[in-house]
Amino acid sequence: SAGRFEDVTDKAVFQSSNTAVVTVTADGLIQAVASGAANITVSYTAIPGSANLTAAAEGKIPITVTVNVSVIVR
Repeated sequence: SAGRFEDVTDKAVFQSSNTAVVTVTADGLIQAVASGAANITVSYTAIPGSANLTAAAEGKIPITVTVNVSVIVR
């Protein structure tokens, strides 16, 4: 069987490498608050993941993105 997806967003840990540029809440709400670059790291048990984000000023800040984390349960 291929398994099923399970949302584990509430169990994941989110971190921003540069909170002056991008903040991230415990439930995966990411907000660009200034121009610059940051790396968002998401960890769930021993499964890491990350994304590089670049925020450009040009009147488009704040930018808000929500990340949901799913795993395949067998």
